[in-house]
Amino acid sequence: MALGTALVTPFTNDGINYKELKNLLDFQIQQGSDAVIVCGTTGEGSTMSLEEKKQVIKFAVENVHNQIPVIAGTGSNNTKDAIALSKYAKEVRSIGITYCYTILQQNNSKWINYSL
Repeated sequence: MALGTALVTPFTNDGINYKELKNLLDFQIQQGSDAVIVCGTTGEGSTMSLEEKKQVIKFAVENVHNQIPVIAGTGSNNTKDAIALSKYAKEVRSIGITYCYTILQQNNSKWINYSL
């Protein structure tokens, strides 16, 4: 059995908190996780820009130093961006991708009633 931990993406008021992200990656390695998942639904992937996602994926791959695999969340409401990000994840040596299409709607009672 293997454990892949979905990480949050830490932010400051100025953007991604890379120091804290490094701490999270190091902790997962130290605790024996078999892989980390970045930029998924737990990692705020649906609210990050394409460039932010690329930066986080690359940072994670570079900072696990081949000790554990990185799986990149490449989901998007924009198919073109999802394809580009998936190709980028492969290019920077993410071991795989996870794709989750997220729909966020506010106060849409018709949609909520229909889905229930």
